[in-house]
Parts: sequence; structure tokens; C-alpha cells
Amino acid sequence: MAKNLELIGIDHPQKLVGKNPFDLYDKLCKKTGKHVDHCVIDVFMSSVDFMEGGEPKPWWEFTSRRKLILKQMNNKTQSITFACKDTRPARLCGQVRRS
Repeated sequence: MAKNLELIGIDHPQKLVGKNPFDLYDKLCKKTGKHVDHCVIDVFMSSVDFMEGGEPKPWWEFTSRRKLILKQMNNKTQSITFACKDTRPARLCGQVRRS
């Protein structure tokens, strides 16, 4: 995971503060040009939460929240711009670019 973070410009844990985990995921997909497992979003959510003062929690405790956010975004959008080469939206946390 450290190499993935470095790939998207996060070379120190403090740089996670204030970051949007969904944007980090989007950036990683763009940078690698491939589908990255959605569980990586959970890892990003856990890491950002911890660096912003949250209690340490394993990534899987964020899975249900991530799924809820993705479901809400899918329900709200009809036409969106896609970031990766599959069907995941460019922004998944209220910042979707609408066509």
C-alpha cells in the first residue's frame, strides 16, 4: 500500500490529512490505468480517519460506509464522467462531474 500512496504523491502519513479517500482512489486508478479493488477505498478511509485524529480501526470497519456512499452516489447520478476504464465515476463523494 505504501507504494500505491507514493505513486499518488503521498510520501508521508501527514499528507493524508484533509484528503478525500474517494479522490485518492480515483487518482490511483488514473495513475495505474487499471481497476483497483474497491477495498482500497476502505484502506484510504481508515488511514485518513486515523491521521485526522480518529481511533485506529481496521480498514474493513469502513466497508459498509463506503458501500453506502457508493450506493447513494449511484442513486443520485444519471450521467457522469468516468475516471477509469470501467464504470466507476470520477468523483464518488458529492463531487461528480455531470455530463
